Amino acid sequence: MKNYLRITTTVAALVLASAAQAVSVPATTSSPTALGSITAGQTYTVTATGAADLLITWNGGLGIPFTANGIPTYAIPGTYSSFYPNGLDYDPSQNTSAHGIGGAGVLFGALLGTFTASPTGPADYFLLGSNYNFTAGSSGTLYGVVNDCPNCYADNSGGFTVTLSLATGLPVGVPEPGTWAMMLLGLGGIGFAMRSKKVLQPVSA
Repeated sequence: MKNYLRITTTVAALVLASAAQAVSVPATTSSPTALGSITAGQTYTVTATGAADLLITWNGGLGIPFTANGIPTYAIPGTYSSFYPNGLDYDPSQNTSAHGIGGAGVLFGALLGTFTASPTGPADYFLLGSNYNFTAGSSGTLYGVVNDCPNCYADNSGGFTVTLSLATGLPVGVPEPGTWAMMLLGLGGIGFAMRSKKVLQPVSA
């Protein structure tokens, strides 16, 4: 019985630990990072922290860092000063048509979401920001990526720490309360059976 309890506790701890891990979405690549699997009809919450620096050499190494909502973290000087305080959907060092991969209306440095590992254009992206809630229309995988101009990722750094959770507050992959109840009932039955099982004693000759 002790072994049974030990195994049950270990398995439960491993499930919770693996499911609760956040995902790092780097600002150094335009390739989407998988945030987790989603199931049609389920409601999810995405939270993001950290800062994506879109030009690490700017302003003596202070760079041009943004929050997941595309808002600069400080008053940026010089060519990029117009980014502050509300962010921009274009690169001020170029022109008003120089949008990021998310297209017009999407702030530079913001965290974007996509349901495909190989997006082909702005229509494949949507804004996640620092907090986003949605109900999945179909099952699949949610991906995250930082919004920057297509060929500008090489001089970036940082990124966002992103967690995808069920709207119930449970991290994705953790069974819901009803499932836990069924699991515990089954495990309890196994434990009772193990405890009640008779052990045959060898008969001396």
